[in-house]
Amino acid sequence: MRFKDTTVIVTGAAHGIGAATAQRFASEGANVVCVDIHDRAAEVVQAINAVGTGSAVFSRADISKSTDVEATLALTLKHYGSLNVLVNNAAITLPKGFEQTTEDEWDHVQGVNLRSVYLFLRAASPELRASGHGAVVNVASFHANATIENFAAYAASKAGVVGLSRSAALD
Repeated sequence: MRFKDTTVIVTGAAHGIGAATAQRFASEGANVVCVDIHDRAAEVVQAINAVGTGSAVFSRADISKSTDVEATLALTLKHYGSLNVLVNNAAITLPKGFEQTTEDEWDHVQGVNLRSVYLFLRAASPELRASGHGAVVNVASFHANATIENFAAYAASKAGVVGLSRSAALD
């Protein structure tokens, strides 16, 4: 029970790496806030709570909006009283070349993949600092350094996550 009495926010918790991360933290005793725009994350919460080693709540949120990020943090503090770990995992892809990508599509990918990391870091930093041992995991991708064709928006967002992570760590 390495994470007993630890509260964790995991974005993109409806499936894949996010769901597995939330379930793993809970299996080690953590209280997990599963954040996603998709209601599938509520099923992940049910599965976690059924096991009983940790606990979980669902925060349905558009993580590209500061109001939803702040509401998620408020929910976290209401249910668990503190925050110890932030896992910025949520991401979307857009398999299109940059010339075919519309401004709205570009902005959507940047909003989910990069802006959300900034918003959660900004909102959660005081609580993480107050915990005395806060930790942040920002999930990037090999696309941040080497990519393939038709991944311009995604690659740019993941390179931004790497740069933001470095800068935020120094701050």
